[in-house]
Amino acid sequence: MEFLGDSFAEVKRDVVLPAMMTKQGNTVKIATKKFVRKIDDSEPKFEVKVFEKLTGSPAAKDANISTIEEIVLDNQMDTDDHNLKKLRTALNMITATISDAESEKDKDDMKVWHGLVTKKFALLKIDEKTAPKAMVSRKRAVEAGLGICNEIYDPSNDRLNDREKHLKASSAMQAYQMETKSVQNRRQVKKMSTNSNSWIGKQKGKRTSMQTKVTTTDYALDDFVLEDEN
Repeated sequence: MEFLGDSFAEVKRDVVLPAMMTKQGNTVKIATKKFVRKIDDSEPKFEVKVFEKLTGSPAAKDANISTIEEIVLDNQMDTDDHNLKKLRTALNMITATISDAESEKDKDDMKVWHGLVTKKFALLKIDEKTAPKAMVSRKRAVEAGLGICNEIYDPSNDRLNDREKHLKASSAMQAYQMETKSVQNRRQVKKMSTNSNSWIGKQKGKRTSMQTKVTTTDYALDDFVLEDEN
């Protein structure tokens, strides 16, 4: 089993994922979502541990996997919804890379991916009046991400000068996370390079081993609530 990394074509085997926890009475629910890839046709095997924090010497709580369900999408609406999730994740990667860019080339490299997402999104025909609430929320998330990128990349956008576009680029990731309610992916420090494990920011001292394994998740905070309502 391989996990999708934080950039296109990047895969990871050992990751730490932020999760949402709710408690009702004596029942505690912990939920997260992440795109994965099966390496072959064998049954996926992976180990899950739960941590309350990642600093100091965190103690892990073992989690048991009781069931693994494989779902085959066999209708158009489910397929379109799944594609929206992929586009939403792609925009998370794009905006994060734009914000972390150390050069104009790094930023320009995302133009190709932005164009691809734009084309893929245009192919989806989603009627907000009949689509489930969660699906409509994901559609608007993609629209918000494309809007943020358009302000940066569209050469006809003369409302912003170069300095304002630079500021927009620096805040692209945070703006997208706020628009899509995916603040669980917010980083406290900025990644220095896509090819380096070095980080810069206000954080003092070195990042812990667990913190270096933190990977962005593929859900918005209202995903689970809206899905329960449908």
